[in-house]
Amino acid sequence: MQQITRKYQVVLVKLIFIVFSCSSYLALAQTSSQSTPKNQNGSQQLENAVNFKLLDLQNNTHQLADFEGKTLIVNFWASWCGPCRKEIPAMNRAWAELKDKNVAMLAINYGEDKDSVAAFIKDYPIDFTVLLDESNVTSQDWKIMAMPTTVIVNSKGQIIERILGPREWDSEEMLKAIKSIR
Repeated sequence: MQQITRKYQVVLVKLIFIVFSCSSYLALAQTSSQSTPKNQNGSQQLENAVNFKLLDLQNNTHQLADFEGKTLIVNFWASWCGPCRKEIPAMNRAWAELKDKNVAMLAINYGEDKDSVAAFIKDYPIDFTVLLDESNVTSQDWKIMAMPTTVIVNSKGQIIERILGPREWDSEEMLKAIKSIR
């Protein structure tokens, strides 16, 4: 009897977490992207991206400086996030189009361990670099509040856009916009 009660408690906790995650996503998704602050002259005041040091699935270390001089698309995601799963195929198609265009793409996993991420990728392949943020330090440093969030960084290391929610990354309009970033 105690095992059944414990099982229901675990299921209830998971359901509460999912409902909270979805409600946070929906609340934040009301704005499609967070606007960039303006300085006193009314022009954009760009924030520098915060450095990170994260491992990929092959235990190689990556940091922000590795991508200096490139447009960087950083997608924060989690395996339990339905909208994250939804946009992976479009991101893979975008990567196929952008990989030779001075653009880098990263998929930074939010708080899951290496084995869980590797298992997920078997069912949902990600064609670009996957990094592990097991302790969520980078996610906190980059002010990630919901999944998926994609941060666009220009070649100077400045954040030019924060995009909340899934997008059609392989659309002609999106690809053209990314290619135009300097």
